[in-house]
Amino acid sequence: MIHRTRRQAVTKHLDILCNAGLVATERQGRERISSISREAFEPIWDWLNHYDRFWTGKLEDLKELIERRETS
Repeated sequence: MIHRTRRQAVTKHLDILCNAGLVATERQGRERISSISREAFEPIWDWLNHYDRFWTGKLEDLKELIERRETS
C-alpha cells in the first residue's frame, strides 16, 4: 500500500519541527533543504539511554534468574 502525502502537509509538519528547533531548513535556489538538528536531540538520547541501561540490566537479571532455575 502506498501512502501519499501532499506537499502542503509535509511543509506544515516541517514548519512545526523547525519551530521546535528539531529541524533546520535553508533555501538553495528554488529548493528548501531540511536537516535534523543533532544538538536538539541530545537531551532525548540521554533520556532514552538512561532507560535503555535500566531495562538492559533488568533483562540481564531476569535471564540469570531463569538460567539458575533451569540448572537447579
